Amino acid sequence: MAIVRSVVPGDIPDILPRLREADIQEWEAFAGVHPRMLLPLLAYDPNTYTIVTDDGVPVGLFGASPVEGTNGLIGTVWMIATPQLEDMQIEFLRKCRTVVTMLNDRYPILWNHVDCRNTVHLKWLEWCGFKFISRKEKWGAQSLPFYEIIRIKSQCA
Repeated sequence: MAIVRSVVPGDIPDILPRLREADIQEWEAFAGVHPRMLLPLLAYDPNTYTIVTDDGVPVGLFGASPVEGTNGLIGTVWMIATPQLEDMQIEFLRKCRTVVTMLNDRYPILWNHVDCRNTVHLKWLEWCGFKFISRKEKWGAQSLPFYEIIRIKSQCA
């Protein structure tokens, strides 16, 4: 069973050596660096969540970070995980929508680019209600195909 909770600093060094290769490739293609360079910056972010097993083993992280210059209107949504997440994907999907909705309450617009090769992330984003608004054939540090995605907070009750 999947449990979603706020990140604690020990989660990041626990997850780093076990990351999915597709997730490492996505971060390198986008930012030009291995996730180990960026993930420690998110260890104290209140908008970062850890996916853990019943036994308390961290298997993934996701969250949203503010886009500079938008006064908190736009958050960059992201996820990174270990292969173990795929073993509990149904439980995770059932729980993550609530957290994504909370992130969307914090940032009325959630946005990012996702590597076209990362099918796990594409399915997750679609499940969470993101729209794929464009495909960029050359994007990021490695000029690879990425989708631009967005989720706008509904103003309807």
